Amino acid sequence: MVAASFGGAPSIILGDFNLGIGDSDVFQHVIESQLWSDGASAFGHLPNSSERIHGPVPTHFPTHGLWAETKGGSKIDHVLLNSAALRITKDVWTSPLRVPGGHLPINIEVDVQALCCKGYFWKPPKAFKIPPWPKEDKGQSSDARLLKELEARGKIERIYLSDLDAALNSNDTVEAWRILEDMTDAYLSIREDQESLPKEGQNKTEGAKYPLRPIVPKVRKDGSISFEERETSKLLRRLCELLALSRHILLNHPRSEEFMVQRSNVWAKVKRMLPVHLPGDEDKEGCHAFTDCPPTMVLERTIDLVGARNHAKNIASSRKRMDDLKSILKEDFSSKAKACWNSVREPRPSPVNVTHDVDNGDELTADPKVLHSQLWKAWEPIFRRPSSFSWEDFEAQYRFEINQIKEKMAPWSFSMPTGAQLQARANKMPSEGSTGPDGRAPSELKRLPLWLWNHVARFWEGIYLKGGEWPQSLLKAHVAFIPKAGGLPATPVNLRPITILSASYRVFSSCMFRQLLAWHDQWCPSTLCGGRPGADALQTAMELGLTLEEALAIHKRGLLLISLDLSKFFDSIEWGLLDGLAHEFGMPANLRSGFSRFLSSLQRKMRVGDTYSAEWVNCLCGTPQGDALSILWANLAHVMLAKIMMDRPQVGIRIYVDDRYIWVRSLKEMKVVLRKVAIFDELCCSRLNPDKTKVLATTPHLRKKAALVIFNNCPIKVVKHLKGLGNTLSSCYRASHEEADARASKALDTVKRARRSLAPWKFRKRVISCKMQPQLCYSAAFARPKMALLRKLRTAAIGLIWGRGRAKRSPEMALIVCTDPLRSDPEMAIAVETILAIVRYVNRQPLMLYRIVGLLRTYELRAASRRGVNSNFPLRRFLHAVKCIGAQVDYWGVFSHPATPDLNLPRLNVKELVPYLRDAVRYQLSKQLAERSARIGKHGRAGRSDFCNLHPLIDWESTLVIFNERVDSEKGKGLTEERSKALTTILTGAQRNMARLFRHGEPIHPGLPPPTNATCPFCNSGKDENPQHIFWECEGFNGVRDSFLKELKKYDDTRGPSDLPVDQWESACRLNGIAPEDPAILQWKRAIPDEASYPPLPPWVPDPSRAFQSDDGRTQFGTDGGTDNSRDRKIRSSGIGIYGGGASSWQYQSPLRGPIQQNDKAELVALVIHAEGVVLQADAFPRGVEVFVDNKAVCEQAQRLADGYSPPPSLAHAWWWRRLAKAVSEVPRPSFFKYTWIPSHVSDQDVADGKITVDQRHLNEGADALATAGKQSNAPPGAALLSFTKRTKAVRTVQLMLVAVHLARKSKEAALIDSLLVNQIRVARWTGPSPPAALPDGLAALKRAVPSYCYHAGDLLQKVPNLYRRLLTIFLPDKTRRSRIAVEAIKWYWANLEWPSQPSALNRGISWAELTLDFIAATGMKVIGQGHNGSTSLDKAKLAFSKISKFLHGKLDRDLYPSLEGKVTSLGPFGVRNAVEGLKVAPKPMRPCEWLPLVRSTTVGAPAPYVSLLQLPLAEVRSSFPRPYVPLQEGFRRTFFPPPLSPLGD
Repeated sequence: MVAASFGGAPSIILGDFNLGIGDSDVFQHVIESQLWSDGASAFGHLPNSSERIHGPVPTHFPTHGLWAETKGGSKIDHVLLNSAALRITKDVWTSPLRVPGGHLPINIEVDVQALCCKGYFWKPPKAFKIPPWPKEDKGQSSDARLLKELEARGKIERIYLSDLDAALNSNDTVEAWRILEDMTDAYLSIREDQESLPKEGQNKTEGAKYPLRPIVPKVRKDGSISFEERETSKLLRRLCELLALSRHILLNHPRSEEFMVQRSNVWAKVKRMLPVHLPGDEDKEGCHAFTDCPPTMVLERTIDLVGARNHAKNIASSRKRMDDLKSILKEDFSSKAKACWNSVREPRPSPVNVTHDVDNGDELTADPKVLHSQLWKAWEPIFRRPSSFSWEDFEAQYRFEINQIKEKMAPWSFSMPTGAQLQARANKMPSEGSTGPDGRAPSELKRLPLWLWNHVARFWEGIYLKGGEWPQSLLKAHVAFIPKAGGLPATPVNLRPITILSASYRVFSSCMFRQLLAWHDQWCPSTLCGGRPGADALQTAMELGLTLEEALAIHKRGLLLISLDLSKFFDSIEWGLLDGLAHEFGMPANLRSGFSRFLSSLQRKMRVGDTYSAEWVNCLCGTPQGDALSILWANLAHVMLAKIMMDRPQVGIRIYVDDRYIWVRSLKEMKVVLRKVAIFDELCCSRLNPDKTKVLATTPHLRKKAALVIFNNCPIKVVKHLKGLGNTLSSCYRASHEEADARASKALDTVKRARRSLAPWKFRKRVISCKMQPQLCYSAAFARPKMALLRKLRTAAIGLIWGRGRAKRSPEMALIVCTDPLRSDPEMAIAVETILAIVRYVNRQPLMLYRIVGLLRTYELRAASRRGVNSNFPLRRFLHAVKCIGAQVDYWGVFSHPATPDLNLPRLNVKELVPYLRDAVRYQLSKQLAERSARIGKHGRAGRSDFCNLHPLIDWESTLVIFNERVDSEKGKGLTEERSKALTTILTGAQRNMARLFRHGEPIHPGLPPPTNATCPFCNSGKDENPQHIFWECEGFNGVRDSFLKELKKYDDTRGPSDLPVDQWESACRLNGIAPEDPAILQWKRAIPDEASYPPLPPWVPDPSRAFQSDDGRTQFGTDGGTDNSRDRKIRSSGIGIYGGGASSWQYQSPLRGPIQQNDKAELVALVIHAEGVVLQADAFPRGVEVFVDNKAVCEQAQRLADGYSPPPSLAHAWWWRRLAKAVSEVPRPSFFKYTWIPSHVSDQDVADGKITVDQRHLNEGADALATAGKQSNAPPGAALLSFTKRTKAVRTVQLMLVAVHLARKSKEAALIDSLLVNQIRVARWTGPSPPAALPDGLAALKRAVPSYCYHAGDLLQKVPNLYRRLLTIFLPDKTRRSRIAVEAIKWYWANLEWPSQPSALNRGISWAELTLDFIAATGMKVIGQGHNGSTSLDKAKLAFSKISKFLHGKLDRDLYPSLEGKVTSLGPFGVRNAVEGLKVAPKPMRPCEWLPLVRSTTVGAPAPYVSLLQLPLAEVRSSFPRPYVPLQEGFRRTFFPPPLSPLGD
């Protein structure tokens, strides 16, 4: 990361990395940081040739055969470029020439001259940093804010208001906008708590600029490192220079005298810098002790000390930055949501930085001038195309259709956006949104008050209603060219221009679009789907897919679907066409003038990468992509085409922005349609993209004939599968998985990024529901990914929510307990989204239900045929999804599942259906778990003994409700984090026990051997420790479970006759805390009658004793709905009541029918039954009716329907709302129905206060009594309800008991492990190697602090036979500088080391540093090499010791030590993260008590533990007497008593 931004210098990293980009977390993090780019991918858009292959292709082929077949290779060679290097790189390609080693060469071409190229960069003004309002005392916060706001408003209006009013009154909108900008800056500066108010007319201190500077800035002296690092680097360079000069002088260089002068000068500089960067206490015998230049040996030591000190500081700084980042995201991601989401965001494509320089031999160049020149050369014909549009010709062609549309249009009213609307829209803008050329940031607009927005609204009225002049700051925009998706070459013409307008204009444009929707809906037919509520791309694709499916499944004749895509549609819309149609359809002239002046005066600067064009340019056609009004103009440009196609009965059309889809039944009709399209495009000056013009034909005959059709001088491309609107449209039964597989791979990459993220666990769960599931399931109704990809994704999702350790958890239970399985299980998520897509489509298009019923009926009759079962058609996918979740559906849409009541899907919306689908998915996952657990494996036993008898019908609401309780220790509610994790472990079957460890051969701790039996170690019963024994039988936890068993005994004493006692419950409930479903409750739910079978109201007979009428003569009624057990969906029951008076005939009560029991639905059903009854007897109510409703939301929506509005499809209970809308519309008299809200459950005092009248109260109480009677008749059986309630409480008690026992066992297990590790005691039930000797007190204390270090090398220790006798015959060369006494000691040391034949589990090898320390402690030899003394570092001693040992090892034919050399992690328990050099198997150290505590004290808390250890002076290594090695004694023995040959020798 440092190299990526080092002073802006170009940095290139290339080589053989032996792994791919996707195989390394580091690579992925580097690429996703966008500081580095993969060179092969960045230049993959360039064309290939015989000598150059572009893109990330395999570069390593182990054999010639694979290279010849160009398969089986891997991409392990990479080129990484930082942003500065990317600007000057001309090309990166792979040569198709295999070199020795199996690699293909990677080439990089750099434009050195680009270092001198300059480009324009945008420097926006610094945005105001507005702090949030301070938190003040409760009750005073709003008053204090109001006072501050009034004070700021008074200050600003005193300065600016008079000038603003004068400018607006004279319609000087340019001056008015300047004053509004000043007012905005003044207000924001006050909010930013600046000391003084800006003077009148003063704007931001720094405006937007476009400076011209080099595209690769020069490396600054300071680079990107701190001052201390820079000075340390300077000191190291001077020390190295001093060392080189000294060596030249010692060798009598011819220029020695000159070098001596230079050395004196450099030494003077070094001496001044040393005290700052190397304190004297760290360099006592180094350069500090010399007044003149020290010897070379001292200089070498000082260089090592300075380098090691600098390295340690760098490591400490890096770790601190990483710890800071972790601490930021550790607690709660809500305040750091942006940082968390950025960590899982997809890497953006590399910007286009190179182009072909046609004027210079067609070479690639990174010069911004050439790049912008080539870009403008490609886009100038589009942006500045001379207009050839003729409104007269267009009008003459389509005058009849225009008149038809105008005849159907009703009068409409328009009003400009108000200040409140502008403010509301600004508040919805993202704070990090793009800033326009004027430099006004969206975050600033979100802070503006309403009174300032009111002035802005007056300004816009001056522009549009009074014809004011547009300010220049609003007429400037940046055009950002971004690569298109789909892998197209990133050539200038294939880029997508996105216009970044002023943020102030974007707020107004969005509000203006909403204001013009009423006018838009007057002339826009339903076939134009863009920008219409409820007609998104997926719904449009659903209709196309159903049309194709219907043609293929039912109709005998074929179907031709033509896909027409316009090239550069937004950028080529003719302004004359828009103005003419807007005029014809009644848009006022002042509005048309305002829009026309904006489009014609808009100036743009082009941006490529991060450089901008030099000049502002105007366009002659098109609407900016990025303007909310562009969707409206796109529909207006297509309205005539939609109209002429709708007039042909055999033609269907859907237009979504610039995508046209037309379907016909015959080839003749297709030719006619294409001819009309060509005429329309010619008149509109539009240009079709021939590459994207394709035809789907449902029969082979039509495919053959359609391929011969010529359109726009090009043959039409006939395909079987087509990507349309992000979905796969198909004309055959064979499925296409490409798009679905791509989405699954994208979701898998997202999950992998989330696993590498530092974000907390709560955020990772949200990644699944908010990121992974939408990416995976967008086109679920058309295609499903391959099962192999879904399995990978499921494994990755479980790893994301569970972590690294699998801990024997059940994956199905992990998904159910830890997440919502509707979203987290990929297969189920796709199935559920497919079902919801069909339900959502039927809700928005109710008339399509009959077409769907016909298709389902056809499939039911063809149930024996499997043709097209896995095809890309929506209903085929729907039937497959229903089967996937274990359900059935008939052709009328009745959904049946063992875990749910029967559901009529067309009558439900998504919100109502999702809970039942969740029940079905949980049932299916539980069933799969039970089947998998009961399956007999290769060892002859079930897969899982804990879930093999699991019944899939589980009450998951009762099981998981404890997780949602708020923690209250006093009341015993909720779970702490530790207890929550414990219950999660128990529910998912991840509980540790000796039976499981014994069965799988796993140790209780890595430092201990596996158990040889399953006996419980916490009691003396001798029984196997399994879940039944742990939770219910083990004597060691009797005290923990006693209080819970008392509560469970109360349940056994009061349970019903049909309920089982606790000890007879299913094992999943007793051992895992999983509550079973009550069959009686489900049976009651299924017995509720269908909701379409309500009896009608009787003939109306009013109450003769009391007339309930309003002042205007309306007959008054009361309706109500009531619900019991409203918080529990499973036992909720509702009723309805309609009351017309005490003696009237309308005293209607009924239980709410259907599976959905909700209070608002009961209120709505009562209104529907009442309205339908009134409609049948409308003559009995000559003045209309008034209905009193105590549900405000239902009342307000019902009144909207009575006023003539249509119910939106997203409403809950949409089927009932449509019935109500139909009923109130059948009465021809206007305002016949009136719905009035009244409060419920009022008192006499409320009547006296006038909150409600006596009649209203009487009618409401009567309806409430009837609804109460209705819900009581609908209640579940009393015995079943009581049993359900008691059992739910008992299961909660069982869960709490299981958690308490689990935590108690966990504590005892930790104590057991500690005792086994510290004292190395093997209890009788643990068999294995003989126990080692007890550790000395010094090491015992150390082992408690560092338990994972290898204190016991292993068993069956023995020395290397005859090693000492063989070593006596080996001598080092005479020229060696090593101490001969030390060499003899090293021989003795190796000869007396004992090696384990059975290494222990913790034996990770031993490093050369540890061996050196043990050698010094055993022999006292601290002088190993020449010049060594007590101040010599362990690093130098290690090098000398290892070099001598390796020399002896080689002389003995590699018999010095019976272990391989390599990288070991023996120092990992002391904080050394990386592997270091050593021996793979550790011997038994001779004197670990002497040096292990020193290693601990040196490394603990050190930022770089291994570096600190290597800097350790040898004087600090203890070697107490008596030592095992005595030099004089050993010399005497060697001379007079040589060791005899061992019987084990050769």
